[in-house]
Amino acid sequence: MSMHSDDETLLLRDPRIELTDEVLKEVLGVRYGAYAQLVEGLKKLDIIPLWQYYRDGTSWMGKGPYVWTGPRGGQREYNTLWMSVWDGFLRITVYFRETERHEVLALDLSDETRKLIDEGKKMGKMNTFPICFRIYGDTLPPDVLTLIEFKKSKR
Repeated sequence: MSMHSDDETLLLRDPRIELTDEVLKEVLGVRYGAYAQLVEGLKKLDIIPLWQYYRDGTSWMGKGPYVWTGPRGGQREYNTLWMSVWDGFLRITVYFRETERHEVLALDLSDETRKLIDEGKKMGKMNTFPICFRIYGDTLPPDVLTLIEFKKSKR
């Protein structure tokens, strides 16, 4: 099931482009302000965004890995979000287990975000559902970081 319509265009599809902050500023335009707020908020949560080119999706995608040291000293990683750049918007998606839906709804969130959660469809046989934000302006909705902080707490 596609999470976008046919008239939406995914950007950053060239694997030869080195994805720098300057490239992101240029491609995101006004939305770069929201992206910068996201990066600042993630830093406070000890999450550093990482952009990679994914051949299966034929585009650059960002993720927000939370990395910590496990009880035996090994590095553990838990992904808290996915990002992609589209013509006209930045998409930020946070996935939750279906069993966590009631906990997510108990958070202090806007009515608009609650609607996204209520309408979030379970993904096939997987036991997860996405909460997908489309950022059109220069401000990050506070609910994005609230959800990411909650997701991090579930590691």
